Amino acid sequence: MALKWVRCLVQFTRPNDANRRVTHYKGDWLQMRNMEIIQRIANGQVEDPSSLVIPELFVADECGVVTSNNSLVREELTFDLPIARSQDYEQVYFYTLHWNDGMLRKEMLPISFELLKTWEMLVPLEPFSVLAKSIGSLEQRVLTQKVIKDLRVPVYNVDQMYIRRCTATQNLMKAWETERESVLEGPEQYHKGNLRLSFLRSLFVTPLLILALPSSWIVGSHTV
Repeated sequence: MALKWVRCLVQFTRPNDANRRVTHYKGDWLQMRNMEIIQRIANGQVEDPSSLVIPELFVADECGVVTSNNSLVREELTFDLPIARSQDYEQVYFYTLHWNDGMLRKEMLPISFELLKTWEMLVPLEPFSVLAKSIGSLEQRVLTQKVIKDLRVPVYNVDQMYIRRCTATQNLMKAWETERESVLEGPEQYHKGNLRLSFLRSLFVTPLLILALPSSWIVGSHTV
């Protein structure tokens, strides 16, 4: 059965996958299966996932969604987050979710925004079978290899990115804006791959505290 994120309301211990007792503290986030969630909600140990709200740190004017996709509507969000429409990757909010494609895993929103207190940027990876050497146009792969030297590396899925506004992320976005100028050249079939390659080039030359999320963080939007 699928695991879901919950937040601890009190301190308690439970066995992990290796059957070792692990202590969880109030405010911690962890994953559980439905049956255990029901039992621990009844015991007052965890918070009902359906009632979760954006953590108190992220007030309305600090946290929101930026999208260039007009088909993404407010009703698809679990939480009452403001939405800005933009064709560029603008950092409209202090904590911004750039969401341009794919299904949003709503249960991941709280932990994702919470992680931005530590990390400057969170981006899911493509499935591990997708490497930079196998996507985009030949021209873009050549450009990328000149910068990162080796194309046998995982690729970030830039259709959903969590960003904290700071000097490092602003520098990255400026570098990426320059790299994206050549992305849409050539056949449309290469556009997604070229966009991801341009992001890799920009990231390689910009010091940044980035957390690579598992590909399961995003549903239905991949290069291949």
